[in-house]
Amino acid sequence: MNRRAFLTGLGAMLAAPLDAEAQQTGKLWRIGVLAQPPGLAIFLETFREGLRELGYIENRNIVIDTREAEFRELPGLANDLLRNHPDLLVTVFSAATVAAKQATSTTPILFVDVADPVAIEVVASLARPGGNVTGLTNNNTEVAAKRLQLLREANPKISRVAVIACCTSGLVTDRVIRSLRDQIEHAGPSIGVRIESVMPQSADVDAAISRVTRSRADALLVTPNPSMLARRVQIAEHAIREKLPTIFDVEPHVTAGGLMSYSADRPTMYRRAAAFADKILRGTQAGTIAIEEPTKYRLAINMRTAKALGLTIPPSLLLRADQVIE
Repeated sequence: MNRRAFLTGLGAMLAAPLDAEAQQTGKLWRIGVLAQPPGLAIFLETFREGLRELGYIENRNIVIDTREAEFRELPGLANDLLRNHPDLLVTVFSAATVAAKQATSTTPILFVDVADPVAIEVVASLARPGGNVTGLTNNNTEVAAKRLQLLREANPKISRVAVIACCTSGLVTDRVIRSLRDQIEHAGPSIGVRIESVMPQSADVDAAISRVTRSRADALLVTPNPSMLARRVQIAEHAIREKLPTIFDVEPHVTAGGLMSYSADRPTMYRRAAAFADKILRGTQAGTIAIEEPTKYRLAINMRTAKALGLTIPPSLLLRADQVIE
């Protein structure tokens, strides 16, 4: 082999996809993504990056169709995606996952960012999901206690924590909210705090905030819910006015003025979702893939909010933070 032929061959090898098997000749994979806001904004780009790392190139060997809406519109959008005959449905958040599961028992479903897939009855168990569903949960039973512990570390005087657990008119996803509330109430005595639960309908966040004020709580914990995320600025401003330390499940609450968040590392989760998608597209049945729980969490702290609350955050807590807003 002459030098030019060798270099040409080497260049072709280096230019090959990272995972050539992901690109089956003549096959154009189709993935449908169904989300409740703000699911697409926080999920899609990282998921796409993960797919590219595995050799999936959009409009070459893969097409991604996306739909996003509030929970009442999700069933119709799930059926809309299915009309395009996707090889895989990816769902973001609980309501989208329930809508997809109700729409199909045959198309593989991969969920991400779901707190309790067993409670919403889309899988039989974490170890053996069964059916056509698998995915990545954002929760484990130790998270509730950890969030309460972090509140006590930020302010050891805290003894009464108000918990806003926002429901959505009796839908199956409300079981997740109640499950999370129960975890928090169970963890409270072990941390040395009393829990005051507030469970509004999603449209009645103002009433929930008023009830938190009347409860004379020392701190506020808000459970995961897209409705609460949409009102994050209002909640943060109220908490600062009432001198309430807060902890949330996602970092946008902290950038909006909340004190702290402790949550699964979502970029890691979303990139891992690409690996799950790859496995399903290669032929593994979704229901045989165990649900993955998070192993890495992120702590964010807003020091401007701490100053407004008159709190001195211990250095030991700051050293453990992944994000500190000065």
